[in-house]
Amino acid sequence: MEAASRYAAIPAARRGLRKNLGVSKQLANLVVPLGISLNPQGSVLQFSLAAIFSTQLYAISLSWQEYLLILFGSALAGLAASSAPGIVGLGMLSIILSPLGIPVSVVVILLAAIDPLVDPVLTLVNVHANCTATVVASRGHMEMADLESPKKAIP
Repeated sequence: MEAASRYAAIPAARRGLRKNLGVSKQLANLVVPLGISLNPQGSVLQFSLAAIFSTQLYAISLSWQEYLLILFGSALAGLAASSAPGIVGLGMLSIILSPLGIPVSVVVILLAAIDPLVDPVLTLVNVHANCTATVVASRGHMEMADLESPKKAIP
């Protein structure tokens, strides 16, 4: 992967959706950039796994309530970090780790070391998931258009 930026992948994703999967230009131009900005599944996954890794690193056992905290905190951190570039987004881990009592600085330093390896994978997850959402929206849009078109009566 040449660029680890999901925003750099928008033109190629829109072009591929239009040419290869038959998604309308208007829908691809709306859903792909919107989804990449507001639907960061890769970031949520990264924050969840990083939080669980850090609790294991410090030998902290978690209750189910703390797992829920990690889940909701990861969703919030993922949305907050969606516009931040790679390593800057790792600072959002404090949203998750501070309530668990884990030192954020040590974990961010560890994760910053592997970020160049992880970031292209996260970009891939984000772009593919949003392309999938665009195709699903396109199919739903086509089905709605079929329902709204007047049917000819059979004589």
